[in-house]
Parts: sequence; structure tokens; C-alpha cells
Amino acid sequence: MKKSLLQDESQMAELTNNFGNQFETLTPDEEASPEEEEAMALAMHKFMSDMYSEETMPKVANVLHQDKRPLYEVIPDMLQPMLLAAKGEIEEITDEPAPASIFFSEGGMLQTGVSLLFEMAQTLAIPGADDPDQFSAALMNIYKKAGEHILETGDKEAMAEALEMGGSLVAEA
Repeated sequence: MKKSLLQDESQMAELTNNFGNQFETLTPDEEASPEEEEAMALAMHKFMSDMYSEETMPKVANVLHQDKRPLYEVIPDMLQPMLLAAKGEIEEITDEPAPASIFFSEGGMLQTGVSLLFEMAQTLAIPGADDPDQFSAALMNIYKKAGEHILETGDKEAMAEALEMGGSLVAEA
């Protein structure tokens, strides 16, 4: 498992603090490469710029208020296109495939995206935003969506990274 820019334990604790620290933070066993650090920074910049833009933020807030489905369904559906945009941004700027580790590693874009959208939902007092079960289900659903995307695209590096992370999680359980 690779360490990303957001792997700092205090940042992870802060992201999960709203859920009563019911989540155990995994510790990376390998530092991120400079390329992964750069890609993570680009992805986070794109994600944050998009999510908090004057155009997108009201749309996200409206969806959170109006969509009657549980957050564990809504958030992955909103997050997937944002993550694909971040991936595209990385590939456009670096002219290289986006490292799968920045999405799948502990503290990667999948987990961070879910955390940030749940924080927004909490700020907006959306029902279920404080429910750790909804948070966990949203994480599972975004990983499922990412896995489906990987299978559709045939990205071998992403498949290997996802399998490695899945194996690590099973071994630690």
C-alpha cells in the first residue's frame, strides 16, 4: 500500500473524527514516489477546484438536498465523474497514465472524496450524514464503481493496485 499526500495520520483522524473515530486508520508500508505525490497533488487540486467552484458547489448541495436515495448511493454517483475528471487532468498534464495508487491507496482519492462529500452533507444537515454505516457503505460503493470502471477499461495497473489493496485489507482483518 502506498502513502499518499493525505496519509498523514492527523489528517485521516480529522476526516473520520465526525464519525466518532469508529474507523481504524491503516498505516502505509511504502512511501509514495515523487510521481505519485505529484499526481495526487494534481488530482486533489482538480477535485477541490471542481467541487468548490461557484458552478459545482450549488449543484452538489442541490443533489444532496433533493435526491431521496440514501447517501451511500448518492455520494458515489456524484463522486465518480469528479474522480474521472481528476484522472483526466493528471493524464493531460503529465502525458502519462494516472497512477492507480493515488485512487486506491489508504487516504487516496476514493476515500478522500467520500470523506469530503460527507463533510459537505454534514454541513448541510443532510439525513444520514453522521451515520458511520452510510459512510462505510458509500466507501464500498465507490470502490465497486471504481472496480467496474477498471474492468471496463482493462487498466492492468489499476487492477493490480486494487487487488493488492484488497489483499492487504483482508490480511489485516
